[in-house]
Amino acid sequence: MVISMLDTLMTRTFRVVTLKNVCFTFQTHRPFLQDWGLSLMWKKSCFIPAQQITFLGFVLHSVSMTIALTEDKKANCKALLPKTNTTITELTQLVGTLVSCLPRVQFGKFHYRNLEIKKNVALRKRKGNYEAQLTLSSSAKDELTWWIENVDKAFNPISHGNPTIELRTDA
Repeated sequence: MVISMLDTLMTRTFRVVTLKNVCFTFQTHRPFLQDWGLSLMWKKSCFIPAQQITFLGFVLHSVSMTIALTEDKKANCKALLPKTNTTITELTQLVGTLVSCLPRVQFGKFHYRNLEIKKNVALRKRKGNYEAQLTLSSSAKDELTWWIENVDKAFNPISHGNPTIELRTDA
């Protein structure tokens, strides 16, 4: 069976999944794909089944069914986090990095808004001067503390399971 989605192609064999069978399936499908004019991206392809892959900055774990930060992303966060007196540019970069981490950090959405608000207020006050200095409020510092304490163990489940409560309203 062959399934194609946008630029992704998945094949399924009805044999026992072994490395030998995966390689055989790939070797039998490759000529057809090339005959159809499809170019195969060897660097992006994963021909050996794996329980953990890195894809678009995500580390996907199929056993624990979680998404986590890459080590590079963790290091970037740690490098940006400790500052309390900073420029608006540095705060903007930090907020951008944190927002890019949100799909991988389960409760991250609750711990970046004060930083973003502080950035927007400072930009209005300084009339768009990104090089202006600012001092972080205590709530913004609390958010930074949360990220520092949680960035190493951060993950997000791929599925949160079935809902336990269903609410219906008459709108």
